[in-house]
Amino acid sequence: MFEDESRPLYKLCWKLTLQRIDAQHYKKHINKAAQAQWNKNLEEDAFEKIIHITEAMGGGVAHSLSQLARAQATDGHEVMVVHSVRLDTPVDHLSELYPQPIRRTQLLMVTKIAPIMDLMAFLRICMLLLTERPDVIHLHSSKAGVLGRLAAWILGKSDNVFYSPRGFSFLREDVSPLKQGFFLNLERAASKLGGTLIGCSKTEVDLAICKVGHSRAFLVENS
Repeated sequence: MFEDESRPLYKLCWKLTLQRIDAQHYKKHINKAAQAQWNKNLEEDAFEKIIHITEAMGGGVAHSLSQLARAQATDGHEVMVVHSVRLDTPVDHLSELYPQPIRRTQLLMVTKIAPIMDLMAFLRICMLLLTERPDVIHLHSSKAGVLGRLAAWILGKSDNVFYSPRGFSFLREDVSPLKQGFFLNLERAASKLGGTLIGCSKTEVDLAICKVGHSRAFLVENS
């Protein structure tokens, strides 16, 4: 759709295919915002601390996030993983998946919509971002994506945000069409808060741009 010159959406977005994400890929997008704001790139040491936040610590997310965090730590960055514990979270193997020097901490979030618990999780994320002051904020999955982008926007850190949906919630077939529409509207609202979306498939990137309305999205295929 976006590579076929005969299609109307040709060149509507930028697409980048990578084997894995490292600080160089974050740096490109954050420096673009810095150039727009201050007419200069950030210093090299401005990319030292990377924080990952997810409520979906289980299955493929736990393992792919482990590969990403370990690679970034090996590159010399300070990496912190903030996550919830679910029934499918491999709690007995988390220390192996995220060894030192990766820092790991639990933060209660739930996949379902729970206003009071969501508010508490949002406030905890705000406090976490204020105290840790990360250079890069990478959000994984829908709930962390909405709460994290809102927190970063309020704190003036939207340009530091990267969001990996790991499968959009509005595509779920186990919920009603009404809920699917609600989830889609949440994604659309959150997309207006800034940040860069990282899709794991071409379909996900296409959906992000055409259906959700993201202005910045690129592709990183799972290797």
